[in-house]
Amino acid sequence: MQTNADLNFLEISGLLSGECQELSFERKWALSLEEGGVRTEEVSFSGKMKNLAGDLSLSGTVQSTLVSECARCLAPVSEKLQFEIEVPVVTGETENEDAVPAKGEKVDLLAVAEENLLMRWPMRLLCREDCAGICPKCGQNLNESTCSCDKKEIDPRLEGLADFFK
Repeated sequence: MQTNADLNFLEISGLLSGECQELSFERKWALSLEEGGVRTEEVSFSGKMKNLAGDLSLSGTVQSTLVSECARCLAPVSEKLQFEIEVPVVTGETENEDAVPAKGEKVDLLAVAEENLLMRWPMRLLCREDCAGICPKCGQNLNESTCSCDKKEIDPRLEGLADFFK
């Protein structure tokens, strides 16, 4: 019987022994990563692992939906993140920092998906590219309507000079 932890790993003994040249996989995790107020709903990783003349290669597509509040107006935002990866897999010691280390005859797919997802994590999410945000004085969402607040800002350090020319 497979446990949830077993779903994280891809058994590669067939590739290492030469029984097969390619393994396909598809995994989904109810993984809730959170970084800077942005979180994931689910992470999926599908792809292939190949043995090409003794060199192991892992390639595939990582997908997730990111959920947060808009960084400007605080409206709920949901954005799909999808990207391709291709990395070498090593079974022994290596100086290649990009290579994925195999743990015995298994590769930790969850760790590969998680690491690559965090490397592509957005700094912030916006509800739309031209989001106007909220008024810092009255709190009105400027995407919904305008406000009548005075937009002219005076640096408080120079406020005394405002009356100088009157």
